[in-house]
Amino acid sequence: LNCNVDEILDRVELYTCSICYNSLFWNNINEEVADISLQERIRSLHWVTYGFLDIGIKLEDRSIREIFDNAITECRNFKFER
Repeated sequence: LNCNVDEILDRVELYTCSICYNSLFWNNINEEVADISLQERIRSLHWVTYGFLDIGIKLEDRSIREIFDNAITECRNFKFER
């Protein structure tokens, strides 16, 4: 045998990673559904309201409130890429 230790370690690492990949990194559909469900519940809580922000902007002005509402809607519709 004409192999060095580094080559053997590389092959063992490749074999181990190939065998274990699905167990370690494969997305379980049940976990994905549970994750999406939890994200929707968190979004539905409406934790932040205008009153909590304590800002010096007059939200009684309809045009200003529309700008804030549009920004909040955009934030809620934002999708994170995986």
